[in-house]
Amino acid sequence: MKNGFNGIDKIFKSNVKNVDKELRASARRQLIEAAKYLEMIIKSVAPKDTGALIKSIKKRVKAFYALVGPTERHAFIIEHGRDRHKNGEKIGRIAPNPFMARAAKIAAVGIKRILSERWL
Repeated sequence: MKNGFNGIDKIFKSNVKNVDKELRASARRQLIEAAKYLEMIIKSVAPKDTGALIKSIKKRVKAFYALVGPTERHAFIIEHGRDRHKNGEKIGRIAPNPFMARAAKIAAVGIKRILSERWL
């Protein structure tokens, strides 16, 4: 009788490993799809002055998360604005253009849909 349970145990462990691989692969595909979707939304709402900001918007997908956003250094200034100075004197302000915040609001529902197709 002991051998019968060992056989079942081996089959069970093998199936669990296969399910785990399938779940991880599925989760990764969904994460990549969500990152592509967010990248598209950010590019659609980003300022298009020179095109440098849009070209700098990239996605990096890691094991369990994705990073999506601009790599251009002036993106922070565009998003949040800043004071303009000349010879140490404040001469005005660059108005904020919160394109990343807008993109996050727009993309939230779509990302939730993408990630919940299999999980929720």
